[in-house]
Amino acid sequence: MNYPTREEFEKFKQEVRQEVRQLKEQRTEEIKAVRVEVASEDVLKRLESMDKKLDRIDQKQDEHAKALFSHSTSISAFQTEMAGARADILKIRESQADLRDAIKETATKDDIAPLATKDDITALNQSFAVFQDRIIDMIKQITDKP
Repeated sequence: MNYPTREEFEKFKQEVRQEVRQLKEQRTEEIKAVRVEVASEDVLKRLESMDKKLDRIDQKQDEHAKALFSHSTSISAFQTEMAGARADILKIRESQADLRDAIKETATKDDIAPLATKDDITALNQSFAVFQDRIIDMIKQITDKP
């Protein structure tokens, strides 16, 4: 590789500085932007039309906000009522459970079937009456004996 000499390097440095000066001199002045306002009749009409549309949108938005607030209030009231209904349902479930337990403790038809009926009791009373008469007769016989 061939390295530049000190003289070549200084010469190159001078050339670069000269080019930089030339570029700075070539720089032009900045152009200031001029504000141009054109207000044609079509543009004004269109702006008025857009303004009316925005007013309608704003009015609709207000209506929707009122409706949303109304619905929110209704939903809140409904949620409160549902909480009360849930509490009532819970009470009903508890009372049904109590009744179910009471029914389980109550005698069923199958439990009562082996027990005596009215006719059975009448027959027993007749048997007891006969038995009672016999006992009385026996007591009389024992007491009448000398």
